[in-house]
Amino acid sequence: MILTVCSGRDQANWFDIELSLETKAIDLIRELQSESGLSVILDDEKVGCILEGRHPDGTWFRVQGDCEIGLSGLTDGDYVRIQRTYGTVDMEP
Repeated sequence: MILTVCSGRDQANWFDIELSLETKAIDLIRELQSESGLSVILDDEKVGCILEGRHPDGTWFRVQGDCEIGLSGLTDGDYVRIQRTYGTVDMEP
C-alpha cells in the first residue's frame, strides 16, 4: 500500500511511503518519529503520538496503534500523519 505522509503545521510537507498491509500502525509511528527527529523530543517530554488517516475527500480519523494498516480503513492513496498527544494530569502515583 502506498500512503502519503503529511507533516508541517499546514500539511504542506509530504512524501509517499510504501508499506505492507501487515505493518502495524505503532511501527509506522515509530518510523515516522525516528525519521523526523521527534522521538528524542517526545521521549524527553513523555509525550505520545497517535496516527491519523484521511481519505482524499474525507476528514482525519484515528488509526489504532495495534491495528494492521491493511485492516485500519486506510486504502492506497490515503493520507497519514502523526499527532502529538499529551495530558495535563500526571498519571503516575
